[in-house]
Parts: sequence; C-alpha cells; structure tokens
Amino acid sequence: MIQRIELGRESGPGVLAVSSDPPRAPMASITTSPMCSSTSGQILMGPKATFGAVGVALFAGLFLGKSFLANQSGPPAEANNALEPASAVDPQLSNTGTEIPVFLDEAQLDLGPHLVGASPSGEIHFTVLGDRPLSLLAASPTCGCLSTDFNGRVDLQPGQRHTIRVEYRPRNFPGTAEESIRLVFAGSPEIITVPVRAFFSRTVEADPPSIDADADLTGAITLRSLDGVPFEILSVNGLLPIFSDSDGASSVTHDLIWDLRAYNKDCLDEFGDSMPRWLVFETTHPSVPFVDVRVRNSECTKLDVPLSPTQEWYLGDHRFILGYIAPGASLDFVLPIRYFPRASRLEPISLVATPDSRFTLEVQKITQQFDQRDITLRIQASDALEPGFYRVPLIVRSAETGDSQTCVALLTVPS
Repeated sequence: MIQRIELGRESGPGVLAVSSDPPRAPMASITTSPMCSSTSGQILMGPKATFGAVGVALFAGLFLGKSFLANQSGPPAEANNALEPASAVDPQLSNTGTEIPVFLDEAQLDLGPHLVGASPSGEIHFTVLGDRPLSLLAASPTCGCLSTDFNGRVDLQPGQRHTIRVEYRPRNFPGTAEESIRLVFAGSPEIITVPVRAFFSRTVEADPPSIDADADLTGAITLRSLDGVPFEILSVNGLLPIFSDSDGASSVTHDLIWDLRAYNKDCLDEFGDSMPRWLVFETTHPSVPFVDVRVRNSECTKLDVPLSPTQEWYLGDHRFILGYIAPGASLDFVLPIRYFPRASRLEPISLVATPDSRFTLEVQKITQQFDQRDITLRIQASDALEPGFYRVPLIVRSAETGDSQTCVALLTVPS
C-alpha cells in the first residue's frame, strides 16, 4: 500500500502549503544534495531485503520560467554586483573571442582539487571596454550543479570592473567537474562562455573508479588511503569482503575481489535480487566511512534516465549514501529534481515513495531555485530493523503525466 500525503491540505509531518507564486531565490543559495538507483541484491552471500510499500505524496504547484533571461527588466543588483571603479582598458585587449567589449581577468575559472562533499567557489572578474555603457542580462550556468550570485540586470559603465561569484554544489563522487557560466549582454546576439572546473577526490580512492561488468563478471579492485591513514574494510554491500592477497588487517592499501557471477542473463540472482548499480565499501577510515563504486553493465545496471522528448524533468542524482542508521532512528536527505532546457515550466512532482515497508518517508521542505527543485525528505527506520546493509528503492512520480523515475537510498544498520 502506498502512503500519500497531500501537501497543503492538512497539517502534520510532511505537509507543506505551497504558494502558486514562488519567491525568487539567488543562485548562490545551495542545498546539499546526495545521490540515487534502485535495486536490492546480493554480491556474494548474506541477508536479503524484503519490500513492502510506503510512500510520501508531495504536491508542489510551483511554476517558474526556465530561463534567467526573464530577469532582464529587473533592477540593478546590489552588494556584490555593485560597480567597482577601474581605469579604462584598451579595446584591443578584449579576450573573449567575441565582439562584446569585455575583458576577462581569467578566460576560465579553475577551482582546483577538493574533497568529495565540498562546495568549491570562486569569482569571475571582467572589465567593460570602450566608451559606452554595457548591461549584463544573465549569468547562466550550464548545469544545476553550478550556481552564481547573479540576481538580475546589471548596468555597467565604461572602464568599470564587475565580479560574479560562482559555486559548485556538493558533489558526492570523485572526478573532474567541467561546466560553464554563460554571460549574456544587451544588444549582442553573442554569448561569452567562461569554463569553470573543479576536481573532486576522496582521501580513500578506488582503482579502478568504476567496475566494467560487461567485459567480465569478476575482477580486482584496490582501495588506497591518500592521506596515509591505515584502515580496514568491514563489508561490501553488507557482505564480508574478499581480499586477494592479505587477511584484511589495517593497511593503507587493500586489494579485493569483486564477483557478480551469481546474476543470470535476466540480471537476477537465485533469490530474485537484481544486480547492484553500486558496490559500497564500509571502512574504518575516520574521514571516509563509505566508498561507493559504480557497477557498469549495459544490460543490468543502467540508470533510470528519461529518453522521451516530452518529459521535462529528471533526477539530479541516482543514489544517496546515507551511512549508518539505528533502528527507530531517522535521517534527512535532499532529493534533487532538475528540468531540461526545453522545459516550458517546472512540472510538479506528486509522489515520492518506497515499496520497502521497513522505512517511512516524510517531506520536510521543498526549495525552488529557478530551473531546479530540491525536496528534503526524512527517512525513518522501523524499530525492528535488523543489522545489515539496505538498498531502499525510491520512486519519484510526476503529478501531471504520471511519468516516474527511480533511485536508491543506501543505508547500514550496525550490529
């Protein structure tokens, strides 16, 4: 049975009254968002999960335009958008590759290396060239994972310098983030694109960073401490790890074997559980209690990504590493909803549910920021929950079309 909560119709946990005219919010306001995939399964051997049905309905009648250009007629921004006097710059020094009379201090913004979960930030500086005023109409990120403090039209005078603050949302997996900020100016069809890069890593790295389960269903993987702190590996998806050349004693490096041969051509094992999309290594490292590794198999572990040209929204993340939870306890996390550039408005989401009856969900908050919506959920474990590793499927459904997408919350109940 799917449990629903209609937002705005009654009071109580998970109920929100939502205005039809959402407030504008600056893009620099960032809500941390973890990550999602839905399956329940076993890697080698161990306890099995059963699923019942619990859900939370969220009706959010929030409708916004899809483009920052809607703010063109807004007032000049204040605070960080205030004009800074500067000496005039030779128009020949323009370095944007366009005819827009602007000089960038740096043609790209490199935020450098950061730990997973961090929110690296930096600033884009530019100066107006020539002898005519210039109006900045938009500073638009190419991804919802990136935000700016741009609040609306900014009128700039010749020779004046302007600053735009840029920030990445917290990222929960390692790798290089490469996005851009697009600067739109009045009177020009051209757009200035400023690349923004950041590198995310953990203090414990996995080699390889993802598992290729197309070539083979078994293989080796190494976990290594980058800060020199020795650690142990306690489990892999709740099961005992298999070490290839050691007894698993505390060390800065661990060589392990992963094995998915228990899954047949239908992607199921003998218990009917599906192949996992992630392997989650539980460690004793003080900074990295969990390390997740993506399992890539073209038949069994595809992410639920919408392919229909009519669907306007998608999940911003496909798995949430929620860590430890005690029986009867609860954890809050953010489920990000993102909208395609072609979206004419922000389609409301009517339901977030889980078929696992051992967990319940409550809506805590809905945050609207232009082309993205973040739903803060609280997941609560039943009092009788036994120790083990849990993959809790989450189903997200549209209020209008009925389209749905799935993701997964990953939790561990310690023994």
